[in-house]
Amino acid sequence: MAQADQTVQNATFPTVRADINDNLAALFSQSSGNSAPAVTVAFMPWIDTSSSPAVWKVRNAANSDWITIGTLDASTFSTGGVTAIANGGTGQTTAAAALTALLPSQTGNSGKALITDGTTATWDAPRGIVRGTDLSGSTSVPELDFTGIPSWVKRITVMFRNLSTNGTSPILIRLSDSSGFATTGYESSGSNITTSATAITGSTTGLILQSAAAAAASYTGNVVITNILTTFWTSTGLLRHSTNTAHSTSAGSSTLGSVLTGIRITTVGGTNTFDDGVVNIMYEG
Repeated sequence: MAQADQTVQNATFPTVRADINDNLAALFSQSSGNSAPAVTVAFMPWIDTSSSPAVWKVRNAANSDWITIGTLDASTFSTGGVTAIANGGTGQTTAAAALTALLPSQTGNSGKALITDGTTATWDAPRGIVRGTDLSGSTSVPELDFTGIPSWVKRITVMFRNLSTNGTSPILIRLSDSSGFATTGYESSGSNITTSATAITGSTTGLILQSAAAAAASYTGNVVITNILTTFWTSTGLLRHSTNTAHSTSAGSSTLGSVLTGIRITTVGGTNTFDDGVVNIMYEG
């Protein structure tokens, strides 16, 4: 460690020689010391040894202050000041601000997760298992709709709890794409199985879940709709009848014109209305 006044005094040879050596020592050690050199010039380096590890500093262009370059440690070197994003930094001085600076805008994206397509990172709905909002069957409407299903979804479970209608038409599920809810492109069948008989009904206008319904009955169970290709979906279902004397099984497929966007629960013919129970969906990628 050495510091000097940057001037070789006019003196006898031994004194001049010592003065030269002092200035060279200061130059070689970058004026290292535990306090700033008394004499400074613009862009002069100084290794501040008052802390450990030592800190590398450089005098500014106006020769009025020191700029901290970074701490000198072989394994944990860290820069001082603010480094712009374009130069590999964050342009910020706190961890929270640095994260915000590097991420896509978080405004309006509460509850979303960061998703990448392999090139660009964006905010999107979490791609775990997402449960929708319960729809009540006591609203006396002929259709119960779930819309806004994300394009990345590959499996949807439709869940029924004591859902019932005011008529005898079988329950039907329709899928929507960018053109709306499709009424064609289905191949499906539903059955009612009792202790004495089995009845089967087919449909090409939706995914039929039963062969018939009873206005006095309610239905509980699940229907799983799975994506095989971009616009091709298959379904399987099992519903228990509230009478405890029958259950319904179903299977089918649907070919859409574009990516699925919604699920509609209705009935064959679309005239019966729902009068009790709850239906909801869960979806996953």
